[in-house]
Parts: sequence; structure tokens; C-alpha cells
Amino acid sequence: MSAPHDCQRCPALAIVRSLVVNGRRPEPVDILFVGQGPGKAEDEQARAFVGPAGSVLGALARASDLPQGSFSVTNAVRCLTPGNRPPHKTEWTACRSYLLADLERYQPKVLVALGATAISSLLGKVTPVDGVAGQLLTQPETGIPIIPTYHPAYLMRGNWGASVVVVRHFQRAIAAAQGHDRQSESPGFYTPITHVDQL
Repeated sequence: MSAPHDCQRCPALAIVRSLVVNGRRPEPVDILFVGQGPGKAEDEQARAFVGPAGSVLGALARASDLPQGSFSVTNAVRCLTPGNRPPHKTEWTACRSYLLADLERYQPKVLVALGATAISSLLGKVTPVDGVAGQLLTQPETGIPIIPTYHPAYLMRGNWGASVVVVRHFQRAIAAAQGHDRQSESPGFYTPITHVDQL
């Protein structure tokens, strides 16, 4: 079930948006990138990740050697927010059934959650990026693995140094989609030590 073009679940967003923006290419993929919501360019074209953040996402995908055609994109929220602010919890909660329907349509092997809104929506609870970035989590309703990472817009706000970390997270998602996880092989990933025997 895609969000209908006349969706009224969030009155504040229905007033601001031009168009409802659903995910691109709804067919089975290895990796589904989930972003926050549409920006101005996406709102004008009704296509996810066609603006500046989409260009950065494409560059990150190429840098991580992600095979063309093996992934697609969608968003946690389907409407532009006032001033392009982060969506409120009530807004991503209202859109969550559309996101879960996307998981059914795309049947991804792995989800890459870009930013706090995507992570929170996929998990169904407020979750900041810094506490989970790069970890292998599980989407509760479907059991699909999630790799949380930073949104391209975060990099564009002067945090370009984090792009190396994001590429590593994408590479971890590729490995997970291929049936193995390179956590112990890739620099930048750490296994938590909870007992002295693990040392």
C-alpha cells in the first residue's frame, strides 16, 4: 500500500507538501535504503532521493562498490515537512504502515537506515543515530537486518569526514546481503566486550 496522493494523516504536512513521495522501483532488491523524508526537489518531482542528498547517496553507493540495480530507496515519511525540519514522532508513526508495506513490496535482504528518523521508524521507537550506527539490528515485524548509519544530509552539513564510516556501513550491508557479515574484518567495527573471558 503506497501513501495515497491525497493522504491527510498529518494535516500540518498536507498543507505544506506539493506531492506525496513514495519509494522508487518497488520490486525485490538486495538492499533498501530508508531515508527521512522528501526535500524540496523530491516534493516537486514526487521521486525519492533526486535532490542533493540523492547525489551524495549515489556517490557513497559507488564508493562502496554497491552493484547497480541491487538497491532502491524509500523514506520513513512521505511528505515535505514545514521548513524541511525533521519529522515529529507523530508524523513518522502515521507513515509507518506505508514503510512496512514497502518492506513487503521490496523484500530486501538488508535495510540501511539513513538517520534517526529512518532508524526510529524501522524500529518503532525513538532511537538516536550515534548509539547504533554501524550495528546489525533487526526490524521487529519482519526480521530483516538493519544497518543504521548517517544520512547524506548530515555529511552535507560539514561532516564529510564521516563519509568513510558511512561507506564502511554500506559495505557491511553488502556483506550481510550476500549472507556473511564482515564485522570482524572491516576496520571501524568493534565487538563489545561484556565479560573478561571475551578479552
